[in-house]
Amino acid sequence: MHRQISIFHMLTHTSGLKAEPGSYLEPYPEDLYSGITKENWIKRLLTGPLQYKTGTTWNYCSKNYSFLAEIVARVSGMDFPDYVSANILEPLGMKDTFYFAPQAASPRSASFRSRTGNSPCRSGPGWLPCP
Repeated sequence: MHRQISIFHMLTHTSGLKAEPGSYLEPYPEDLYSGITKENWIKRLLTGPLQYKTGTTWNYCSKNYSFLAEIVARVSGMDFPDYVSANILEPLGMKDTFYFAPQAASPRSASFRSRTGNSPCRSGPGWLPCP
């Protein structure tokens, strides 16, 4: 299943994987996330044909970074947010930077809106409520 994709391809968005629907104005009318579980997400996101031959075209795809985070987690033996905190943020003294912001940081945090600005702020685990 797409064994030609390398870490370099994921880092440079040249993997050929299709971007998420609506991401970076990508016109994919499919729901990539329905039916995804912790157990099947890798296989589910790699299912289907590539949009481009690997290494030939740049196309933003945040799935690349999900796979890279999983590689870091497996190699380090740590959850990715914990790895980022312990190995990047804490050594740099970045005490007010979070992978998932705590509720206490809400008054100092920016809110998230869709690119059209018409939808409500995003909510859920790891997202702060909008002011």
